Amino acid sequence: MMAAISAAENGAKVILLEKNDRLGVKLLLAGHGRCNLTNKTPDLNSFINALGINGRFLFSAMSKFGIEKTMDFFTKHKLPLKIEENNKVFPQSDDGRDVLNVLVDCLKKNKVEVRFKSTVKKINIKNGSIESIMLDNKEKIVADKFIFCTGGKSYPLTGSTGDGFNFAEQVGHSIVSLFPGLTPLILNDSKMNHPEAEPTGYRRIKPELADLHVFSDIPYPCL
Repeated sequence: MMAAISAAENGAKVILLEKNDRLGVKLLLAGHGRCNLTNKTPDLNSFINALGINGRFLFSAMSKFGIEKTMDFFTKHKLPLKIEENNKVFPQSDDGRDVLNVLVDCLKKNKVEVRFKSTVKKINIKNGSIESIMLDNKEKIVADKFIFCTGGKSYPLTGSTGDGFNFAEQVGHSIVSLFPGLTPLILNDSKMNHPEAEPTGYRRIKPELADLHVFSDIPYPCL
């Protein structure tokens, strides 16, 4: 949505293809429904370093549209923000729907055409560039520029089914094997599983498990 808004604000005629029947499915899950927008880290280097060695990948993008510009965008569109513990930035309302409403209003204001239930199936290449894309209904869309914002493969119920990896393969990239980066540990300990238990992070853990039992009927998705 932000990419579509930015392109439209700079004079482009924009079509946003959404495979779901509504916008912002994953956004409304962020921050337990509160939508944590960014982190008010004192400087960009501290922000990047907190993400580990792979955080350097974000340096260029964050240099152009970083923490301050993110906050300014939403405050400019009348969404009051607040900074909580560990510099986490949330809407004052604690409601992610308010964040989504800002983005949807901006799409409408900039006359972005939004098409729901539109799944891209194929990318057509000509002379080393993307000429067009093919939708699941066989419609062909030709454009001067394409921006792919697909998410990963972590939460299929939100639409993150790994489409981006398929697109990358279609244009000649090789894909390394995927594996979970985060996954829950369900503990048989009433104190640890208590809903008011303090979240705790650990690094460089070497687990030793005895009598390991793996259950496949976990009723919610694991990243």
